[in-house]
Amino acid sequence: MKHPLFGLLVLGCGSDPLLGMGPEDPLPQRLQTDTTFYLQAALSHAAVNVRLDYGTVVEGLAPLSLVRGDLVLVAEDDLLVVQSLDLQLFDQQVPPSLIPPRGLQLTGLRLTAAPTRLPTQWVKGDTQAWAAGPVALKLSWSVMGPNGPLALPEANLEGLSLHLAVHAGPACALLVDATVTGGGEHWAWGDLLQVSDGSLETHFREGAPLDLPQSAVLPPRMISLPPWVPVATDLEVP
Repeated sequence: MKHPLFGLLVLGCGSDPLLGMGPEDPLPQRLQTDTTFYLQAALSHAAVNVRLDYGTVVEGLAPLSLVRGDLVLVAEDDLLVVQSLDLQLFDQQVPPSLIPPRGLQLTGLRLTAAPTRLPTQWVKGDTQAWAAGPVALKLSWSVMGPNGPLALPEANLEGLSLHLAVHAGPACALLVDATVTGGGEHWAWGDLLQVSDGSLETHFREGAPLDLPQSAVLPPRMISLPPWVPVATDLEVP
Protein backbone atom coordinates (compact mmCIF):
# COMPACT_ATOMS: atom_id res chain seq x y z
CA MET A 1 0.00 0.00 0.00
CA LYS A 2 1.31 3.41 -0.92
CA HIS A 3 1.11 6.41 1.36
CA PRO A 4 2.05 10.04 0.89
CA LEU A 5 5.49 10.43 2.40
CA PHE A 6 6.07 13.96 1.26
CA GLY A 7 4.22 16.62 -0.67
CA LEU A 8 5.13 20.17 -1.57
CA LEU A 9 2.73 23.03 -2.21
CA VAL A 10 4.08 26.55 -2.43
CA LEU A 11 1.80 29.51 -1.86
CA GLY A 12 3.10 32.92 -2.87
CA CYS A 13 1.65 36.02 -1.23
CA GLY A 14 1.93 39.77 -0.94
CA SER A 15 4.47 42.04 -2.61
CA ASP A 16 8.16 41.76 -1.82
CA PRO A 17 9.34 45.24 -0.76
CA LEU A 18 12.92 44.49 -1.84
CA LEU A 19 12.28 42.81 -5.19
CA GLY A 20 9.09 44.69 -5.98
CA MET A 21 7.29 41.41 -6.68
CA GLY A 22 3.69 40.50 -5.90
CA PRO A 23 1.48 37.40 -6.10
CA GLU A 24 0.82 37.91 -9.81
CA ASP A 25 4.50 37.92 -10.75
CA PRO A 26 5.74 34.76 -12.50
CA LEU A 27 7.01 32.11 -10.11
CA PRO A 28 10.21 31.55 -12.14
CA GLN A 29 11.01 35.22 -11.40
CA ARG A 30 10.02 35.04 -7.73
CA LEU A 31 12.11 31.90 -7.23
CA GLN A 32 15.04 32.93 -9.41
CA THR A 33 17.43 32.63 -6.46
CA ASP A 34 17.63 30.02 -3.70
CA THR A 35 14.68 30.56 -1.37
CA THR A 36 14.73 29.00 2.10
CA PHE A 37 11.56 27.81 3.79
CA TYR A 38 11.46 26.77 7.44
CA LEU A 39 9.43 23.93 8.85
CA GLN A 40 6.28 24.71 10.83
CA ALA A 41 6.76 21.75 13.14
CA ALA A 42 3.48 22.16 15.02
CA LEU A 43 1.56 21.72 11.76
CA SER A 44 3.66 18.83 10.44
CA HIS A 45 3.43 15.14 11.28
CA ALA A 46 4.52 11.71 10.12
CA ALA A 47 3.82 8.03 10.64
CA VAL A 48 5.44 4.78 9.57
CA ASN A 49 4.52 1.14 9.86
CA VAL A 50 7.02 -0.51 12.25
CA ARG A 51 7.70 -4.22 12.72
CA LEU A 52 9.78 -5.26 15.76
CA ASP A 53 11.13 -8.78 16.16
CA TYR A 54 12.62 -9.33 19.64
CA GLY A 55 11.37 -12.62 20.98
CA THR A 56 7.81 -11.58 20.17
CA VAL A 57 6.99 -9.91 16.86
CA VAL A 58 4.81 -6.82 17.05
CA GLU A 59 3.70 -4.58 14.22
CA GLY A 60 1.78 -1.33 14.09
CA LEU A 61 1.54 2.28 12.98
CA ALA A 62 4.01 4.52 14.84
CA PRO A 63 3.43 8.30 14.78
CA LEU A 64 6.55 10.44 14.46
CA SER A 65 7.00 14.09 15.48
CA LEU A 66 9.14 16.64 13.63
CA VAL A 67 11.33 19.11 15.51
CA ARG A 68 12.76 21.46 12.89
CA GLY A 69 13.76 21.55 9.26
CA ASP A 70 14.28 23.62 6.15
CA LEU A 71 13.74 23.40 2.42
CA VAL A 72 15.64 25.33 -0.25
CA LEU A 73 13.80 25.78 -3.55
CA VAL A 74 14.77 27.55 -6.80
CA ALA A 75 13.42 27.84 -10.36
CA GLU A 76 16.12 27.00 -12.90
CA ASP A 77 15.92 26.35 -16.67
CA ASP A 78 12.11 26.13 -16.48
CA LEU A 79 12.39 23.48 -13.76
CA LEU A 80 11.72 23.52 -10.04
CA VAL A 81 14.82 22.41 -8.16
CA VAL A 82 14.86 21.23 -4.56
CA GLN A 83 18.34 22.37 -3.63
CA SER A 84 18.15 20.74 -0.21
CA LEU A 85 15.73 19.27 2.28
CA ASP A 86 16.68 18.71 5.92
CA LEU A 87 14.26 17.41 8.55
CA GLN A 88 14.99 16.55 12.20
CA LEU A 89 12.70 14.21 14.13
CA PHE A 90 12.15 13.75 17.84
CA ASP A 91 14.02 10.87 19.47
CA GLN A 92 11.96 7.69 19.44
CA GLN A 93 11.80 5.43 22.50
CA VAL A 94 11.02 1.73 22.17
CA PRO A 95 9.70 0.76 25.64
CA PRO A 96 11.17 -2.03 27.82
CA SER A 97 7.96 -4.00 27.33
CA LEU A 98 9.01 -4.51 23.71
CA ILE A 99 12.80 -4.66 24.09
CA PRO A 100 13.68 -5.64 27.69
CA PRO A 101 15.18 -4.77 30.04
CA ARG A 102 15.74 -1.05 29.26
CA GLY A 103 14.10 -0.49 25.89
CA LEU A 104 15.87 1.27 23.04
CA GLN A 105 16.19 4.98 22.28
CA LEU A 106 16.71 6.05 18.66
CA THR A 107 18.29 9.51 18.52
CA GLY A 108 19.78 11.94 16.00
CA LEU A 109 17.05 11.11 13.48
CA ARG A 110 17.41 13.23 10.33
CA LEU A 111 16.09 12.98 6.78
CA THR A 112 17.94 14.83 4.01
CA ALA A 113 17.71 15.07 0.24
CA ALA A 114 20.38 16.02 -2.27
CA PRO A 115 19.57 18.50 -5.09
CA THR A 116 16.63 17.17 -7.08
CA ARG A 117 15.53 18.61 -10.44
CA LEU A 118 11.84 18.12 -11.23
CA PRO A 119 10.20 18.34 -14.67
CA THR A 120 7.75 21.22 -14.28
CA GLN A 121 4.57 22.44 -15.93
CA TRP A 122 3.98 26.17 -15.46
CA VAL A 123 0.34 27.24 -15.68
CA LYS A 124 -1.88 30.33 -15.25
CA GLY A 125 0.68 32.79 -16.54
CA ASP A 126 3.48 31.05 -14.67
CA THR A 127 1.82 31.88 -11.33
CA GLN A 128 1.27 28.18 -10.65
CA ALA A 129 3.35 25.09 -11.36
CA TRP A 130 3.18 21.32 -11.10
CA ALA A 131 6.29 19.16 -10.88
CA ALA A 132 7.05 15.51 -10.22
CA GLY A 133 10.00 13.18 -10.24
CA PRO A 134 11.97 10.58 -8.28
CA VAL A 135 13.69 11.55 -5.04
CA ALA A 136 16.07 9.73 -2.70
CA LEU A 137 16.21 10.49 1.02
CA LYS A 138 19.04 9.76 3.43
CA LEU A 139 18.34 8.72 7.01
CA SER A 140 20.92 9.55 9.69
CA TRP A 141 20.42 7.98 13.11
CA SER A 142 22.03 6.77 16.33
CA VAL A 143 21.11 4.62 19.29
CA MET A 144 21.57 5.87 22.84
CA GLY A 145 24.08 3.75 24.71
CA PRO A 146 25.29 3.90 28.32
CA ASN A 147 28.04 6.36 27.32
CA GLY A 148 25.98 8.47 24.92
CA PRO A 149 24.81 8.26 21.31
CA LEU A 150 26.33 5.62 19.05
CA ALA A 151 26.16 6.66 15.39
CA LEU A 152 25.09 3.91 13.01
CA PRO A 153 25.48 3.71 9.21
CA GLU A 154 23.29 6.05 7.21
CA ALA A 155 20.45 4.49 5.23
CA ASN A 156 19.39 5.46 1.71
CA LEU A 157 15.62 5.50 1.14
CA GLU A 158 15.03 5.08 -2.58
CA GLY A 159 12.12 4.35 -4.89
CA LEU A 160 10.23 7.47 -3.78
CA SER A 161 8.37 9.93 -6.01
CA LEU A 162 8.18 13.63 -5.20
CA HIS A 163 5.15 15.63 -6.40
CA LEU A 164 5.34 19.42 -6.24
CA ALA A 165 2.54 21.95 -6.68
CA VAL A 166 3.28 25.68 -6.62
CA HIS A 167 0.75 28.48 -6.27
CA ALA A 168 1.14 32.21 -5.60
CA GLY A 169 -1.60 33.24 -3.18
CA PRO A 170 -2.36 36.76 -1.86
CA ALA A 171 -1.83 38.36 1.55
CA CYS A 172 0.80 36.00 3.03
CA ALA A 173 4.43 34.93 2.79
CA LEU A 174 5.49 32.05 0.60
CA LEU A 175 4.38 28.77 2.15
CA VAL A 176 5.33 25.21 1.30
CA ASP A 177 3.53 21.87 1.73
CA ALA A 178 4.72 18.43 0.06
CA THR A 179 3.96 14.94 -1.24
CA VAL A 180 6.40 12.02 -1.71
CA THR A 181 4.90 8.60 -2.33
CA GLY A 182 6.46 5.20 -1.89
CA GLY A 183 5.08 1.88 -0.69
CA GLY A 184 6.75 -1.22 0.67
CA GLU A 185 9.78 -1.43 2.94
CA HIS A 186 11.80 1.78 3.30
CA TRP A 187 14.48 0.63 5.71
CA ALA A 188 15.49 -2.29 7.96
CA TRP A 189 17.93 -2.77 10.83
CA GLY A 190 18.74 -6.43 10.45
CA ASP A 191 15.82 -8.60 11.58
CA LEU A 192 15.12 -6.43 14.63
CA LEU A 193 13.39 -3.44 13.04
CA GLN A 194 11.67 -2.91 9.70
CA VAL A 195 10.05 0.37 8.58
CA SER A 196 7.57 0.54 5.71
CA ASP A 197 4.63 2.46 4.21
CA GLY A 198 5.61 5.89 5.51
CA SER A 199 3.44 8.99 5.55
CA LEU A 200 4.84 12.49 6.11
CA GLU A 201 3.01 15.81 5.82
CA THR A 202 5.17 18.91 6.15
CA HIS A 203 4.43 22.63 6.16
CA PHE A 204 7.08 25.29 5.56
CA ARG A 205 7.13 29.08 5.63
CA GLU A 206 9.49 31.58 4.06
CA GLY A 207 11.34 33.76 6.56
CA ALA A 208 12.75 33.18 10.04
CA PRO A 209 12.59 29.72 11.63
CA LEU A 210 9.48 29.16 13.74
CA ASP A 211 10.66 26.06 15.59
CA LEU A 212 12.63 25.26 18.73
CA PRO A 213 16.13 26.69 19.23
CA GLN A 214 19.01 24.42 18.30
CA SER A 215 20.00 24.19 21.98
CA ALA A 216 16.62 22.89 23.12
CA VAL A 217 16.68 19.60 25.04
CA LEU A 218 13.88 17.43 23.71
CA PRO A 219 12.48 14.38 25.50
CA PRO A 220 12.18 11.20 23.43
CA ARG A 221 8.75 10.28 22.11
CA MET A 222 7.46 6.82 22.98
CA ILE A 223 6.62 4.76 19.90
CA SER A 224 4.55 2.23 21.82
CA LEU A 225 1.31 4.03 21.01
CA PRO A 226 -1.49 1.76 19.76
CA PRO A 227 -2.17 -0.02 17.58
CA TRP A 228 0.67 -2.47 18.29
CA VAL A 229 -0.59 -5.76 16.88
CA PRO A 230 1.18 -9.01 17.83
CA VAL A 231 1.69 -11.10 14.70
CA ALA A 232 3.71 -13.98 16.21
CA THR A 233 4.74 -15.23 19.63
CA ASP A 234 7.34 -17.38 21.35
CA LEU A 235 10.07 -16.73 18.82
CA GLU A 236 13.74 -17.11 19.66
CA VAL A 237 15.58 -13.88 20.36
CA PRO A 238 17.84 -13.16 17.35
